[in-house]
Amino acid sequence: MSDCRSWTRALCALLEQGADLAAGLERESFACLSALAPGGSVGAHLRHVADFVAALLRDLEGGAVDYDRRERDERTEREPARARARLLALCAEVQRLERRDPAQELRVRAEACLVGAAWQPSSLARELGALLSHTVHHYALIAVLLRARGVEPPPELGIAPSTLAHWHGESPRKSPAPAGSQACAPQAG
Repeated sequence: MSDCRSWTRALCALLEQGADLAAGLERESFACLSALAPGGSVGAHLRHVADFVAALLRDLEGGAVDYDRRERDERTEREPARARARLLALCAEVQRLERRDPAQELRVRAEACLVGAAWQPSSLARELGALLSHTVHHYALIAVLLRARGVEPPPELGIAPSTLAHWHGESPRKSPAPAGSQACAPQAG
């Protein structure tokens, strides 16, 4: 039987990345709303990511994961130390899923499922993969928000793990574009 290590390790790395980011930001940069994303701040995006991971962990044993029933702890949006602690605590819980069966059947409900039945069939692997993608997406938005405030984010923030592996030569494909490159799309190769 396979296990969930590849997904849990990648998700934990992202949660730790978010925790490190929160720890390194001043409260204003963390909690300030942006005109680029009304209602959005670095803290709001980190809280949103944490809420989705927490929903999976909360509902996993029952087999019906309801992403629409999230806690939305608004203090996590305003307090970097609280966001950091929450992300690290979630990472510790995610690590406990390493030996789980990735084919574990689940049903999920989320606002994205408004087309079709309210509950959709899924699996643990599929949901861990979705959380990875969801987290990278929100981190990419965070990187934009930080740059708009004149704060340069870590270069790997918002970059998919597979892209990072490719850039670090863990793939036979081409190396990353040089720092500061203005390429519009990846080059073939």
